[in-house]
Amino acid sequence: MKYFISIMLVLLLVGCAEPLPDDKNNFVGLWKSNQTSLLVTKSGRIEYESNKGAVKTSVSMPIKSITNSELVAGFLFMKSSFKLLGPPRNKDGATIVTVDGEDLYKIGNDGKVILSLEIPSIKEIRILVTKDLNLLSDAITNQDFSNYLSASSIQFQSQFTNKKLVETYQIFINQNLDLKRWMAGDFFLTKEP
Repeated sequence: MKYFISIMLVLLLVGCAEPLPDDKNNFVGLWKSNQTSLLVTKSGRIEYESNKGAVKTSVSMPIKSITNSELVAGFLFMKSSFKLLGPPRNKDGATIVTVDGEDLYKIGNDGKVILSLEIPSIKEIRILVTKDLNLLSDAITNQDFSNYLSASSIQFQSQFTNKKLVETYQIFINQNLDLKRWMAGDFFLTKEP
């Protein structure tokens, strides 16, 4: 009897999902960061897992509604809502969606972040490099790379920790190196990207 009730409950849960509207298909797919995973299916379900320190969250429910500012999932009396910062968008060549303040990257069938083939303009490259060097300079000065890491790509974040970067840049930290002193003027590219 237990098994029959369990099977009926599972079938009922699966049957409650309604397909996403066509104008929300851009949310469909697997989205990940180092600590969070969100799967949105065309059939109208989410699978969400997050491990933020000691707090672990897991949600597997049908989607009740989805807008550019909120995703609500639930069944009967259970409900979970997630704050969205607009629709999926391009950031540094990858497609991201911001869920509860955290950027999640779209993951392809090969398990890797889907990258855009669009090459940034020279102006955008200069802005990116300047921003990155400023963050690196502040990280060396403060001996804390957490802001630098949070602004980095998911691939970089998966390879380095704050502790590892402190160890790597220890020689610069010991010398009180201020990269901003060397950032006067503009840089030139040796060849076009």
